[in-house]
Amino acid sequence: MLRYRSDLWEATYHEQKKIIPILQIVLYFYPAHDHGTHLLQEEWHGETFLEYTYRVIRIWELSPQEIVDNGWVGLYPLLPLMRRNAPQKIHKEALQFGMDAIMKITDVALRRDLLAVMGVLAGEIYPKEWIHSMIRREMIMESPIYQDWIREEREKAMQEGMKEGLKEGMKEGLKEGLKEGVKEGVKEGVKRTARNMLEKGFDEETIMEVTGLTKEEILLLKKQ
Repeated sequence: MLRYRSDLWEATYHEQKKIIPILQIVLYFYPAHDHGTHLLQEEWHGETFLEYTYRVIRIWELSPQEIVDNGWVGLYPLLPLMRRNAPQKIHKEALQFGMDAIMKITDVALRRDLLAVMGVLAGEIYPKEWIHSMIRREMIMESPIYQDWIREEREKAMQEGMKEGLKEGMKEGLKEGLKEGVKEGVKEGVKRTARNMLEKGFDEETIMEVTGLTKEEILLLKKQ
């Protein structure tokens, strides 16, 4: 941020333009991310020659009701993170409040996108069971954002699989070994992707669709 601000200063100075004041803001989504230090200050022999600060907005200090009352739809995915009176505790009611607000949106495509984003953000602090009970897979499957995530996971699985396969094939040093190595590598890459998706809170049906694994194989990965 400081580098960005200094670049603007330099650009406006060389072009002999008036320096436009810029308010720089940092958003903290979760209390654990707020390190509490928001000032850069350097001194030399008791004289301050550099002092830089910025505004801090802590999402958990915002009022969810105010967001809804003003119709700031773009902030709706953050509603479950706004736990004003007890930032260190989680309440299912806060998650439900965000869910109810988004479900009132009549634009179906927008509603799906907001639900998908809310599920990811809330997944950092809420139990996955709560999220899955409220945000069902069919509610967000058509979301472009959700489809992009699925596409990225699928491509990642293929890339990792090919990399593992080629590595194993080269190790064997034989044509048959290369063929078998690619096959085994793809399989291992798919499993790794499935594990990553499990950690991120994806449901079993979605993981099955992306990886091609069976439900039994996914359950086995959960136990490992």
